[in-house]
Amino acid sequence: MTPDSEPKEQSGAVAGPNVRQTPAGDATGVDTETLLQTQGLTKRFGGLTAIDSVDFAIEEGELRCLIGPNGAGKSTLLKLITGRHEATEGKIYYDGADVTDLSPHERVRRGIGIKFQSPAVFDSLTAAENIRMAIQRTEDGDFSESIRSTLERVGLPER
Repeated sequence: MTPDSEPKEQSGAVAGPNVRQTPAGDATGVDTETLLQTQGLTKRFGGLTAIDSVDFAIEEGELRCLIGPNGAGKSTLLKLITGRHEATEGKIYYDGADVTDLSPHERVRRGIGIKFQSPAVFDSLTAAENIRMAIQRTEDGDFSESIRSTLERVGLPER
């Protein structure tokens, strides 16, 4: 190729200074903003492999949801990332550091944390009082109409 010639297409890529990147190169290349990454992360409990060679990455500011049936390994993956479980194999990188062998409290200090969904009510409160607890986190003022309509919507208007 001479300096005056155009780059040529070769096997899906363009040769020369204007090389096209593949989607994988764009996502994981040197210009990535990856904040959290796992590589080959595996967790075995005796003969059971709960997590098997998981490669997972999250960019700074990105939101991800783990969805799957019971027993799929969602909680185990999160417990590995937060240090509540030790990895059998693989690496966990966070903000430029290998945190695989750090204790849970050391990971918290670096900014890694988790809050599991645990829907619950206060047994000692009425249904209306439980709803008030939830509503007052997002609304100001008189909650009585919101509480009444919520109770009515779920079939508990007298509670």
